[in-house]
Amino acid sequence: MEQKRLDYYDIAKGVCFIAVVWGHFMSPYGTVFCYTFNLPAFFVISGYFLNKKKPVNEYAAAKVEQLIIPYICTGCFMIILSAILRRDPAEWTGRVIYGAGLEPARPFMNVGFVGPIWFFLALLFALVIARIGIINPLGIVIVIFCVIVGYVSSWIAWLPFGIQAGMMLSGYVYAGYVAKRLVELIRPHISDGIIWQVTGVLTAIFVTVWFWYYSGEERCVLFCINEYPRGLADYFGPLTAIFSVILLCAYIVRYIPLVSSGLRWIGQNTLPMLC
Repeated sequence: MEQKRLDYYDIAKGVCFIAVVWGHFMSPYGTVFCYTFNLPAFFVISGYFLNKKKPVNEYAAAKVEQLIIPYICTGCFMIILSAILRRDPAEWTGRVIYGAGLEPARPFMNVGFVGPIWFFLALLFALVIARIGIINPLGIVIVIFCVIVGYVSSWIAWLPFGIQAGMMLSGYVYAGYVAKRLVELIRPHISDGIIWQVTGVLTAIFVTVWFWYYSGEERCVLFCINEYPRGLADYFGPLTAIFSVILLCAYIVRYIPLVSSGLRWIGQNTLPMLC
């Protein structure tokens, strides 16, 4: 049973990775739909498996090794490739050092953007912030403060290394950790039937919210530069979709094993694929 629980989180990551790729090739409305939930799901799932046993400094060091080394290796490859293709390697060096996912209209943003690997930097900061939050009695206050500061400061100037994106996305990591605690608390007392009813309700809420706020619009949520066109709806709306996706992936594990094996492999290899 425990293995199945781990499997459906890998499958959820696989589903969301496909949504990331699919969102780049769909119509503008399809892209808006995919972008409402695919990226936050990775942060929620990371929060669900957040390790609170290690001291914060050891945890942060381990995450630096896990996330920054792939970032540096991929960045070096991009710089070398730009030199081979005669695309100004000095400019690409600046992009890799700054680490912006896109190039917003902010001060100090004339260095270009590095592309999808901004995710590594933002995930590092989000994990460390949430990790500090879960061992502190005022953890929720710390995380909310970081989310607010990350959002407000990003409209003044965009800082390097994905710091502000990580501050905003730390809320999703913390939500994943809280969700795990709630599951451990209530799971022994509820039936599978109730779980599927909750799944249906969450899915209905997400679909309703999406059609109410998003349909007919082409403006995407851009988590990499903290652009949330519809405000709080853009930030909290994805949570209903994320937990719906996770619960539906539990259904796939149980009843559609052939599909689950392929999605599981994708989910287990999302970081290498992002490189």
